[in-house]
Amino acid sequence: AVHRREHLWLAALADRLKAAVPGARLDVVADRRLAPIWREHPWVEVRPPRPWPAYRDAARRGGADLFLVPLVDARINEGRSFSKVIDAVRLGAVPLLADAPAYRPLAGLLPLIPPDPQAWIEAVVRYGLDADLRARTVAALRSRLEADRAAVRPLL
Repeated sequence: AVHRREHLWLAALADRLKAAVPGARLDVVADRRLAPIWREHPWVEVRPPRPWPAYRDAARRGGADLFLVPLVDARINEGRSFSKVIDAVRLGAVPLLADAPAYRPLAGLLPLIPPDPQAWIEAVVRYGLDADLRARTVAALRSRLEADRAAVRPLL
């Protein structure tokens, strides 16, 4: 429920994303309190949260191209860490990150996206349609995480 505002923001953008990239599939992790937000988007796969070991093991098998992290401007998000970036890399996905303080150390390696829906759509199109760009970005990000934070390596 901490991410309710992010779910609402992304749900408002979902159909525009689908129109921009018709073959796209959006998977969302949402508990029973957040899942109703996605009812109006039947093409979105809503997955319940899993216990950490099961989530980590499934993520290591990959299966995602992009990992959207649209943090809204809220006090709770001021203390965010790289955990979503690590999740994305574990999945083999490029994290598309909100321009938030937690992610600014990655500026230049990844685009930090302002809270403008069109900017998010453009990033999804750019990275979603370019497999080589995704592969280079994930490889560079993995190297950066491993170099900067030796403790992160076991989580990848």
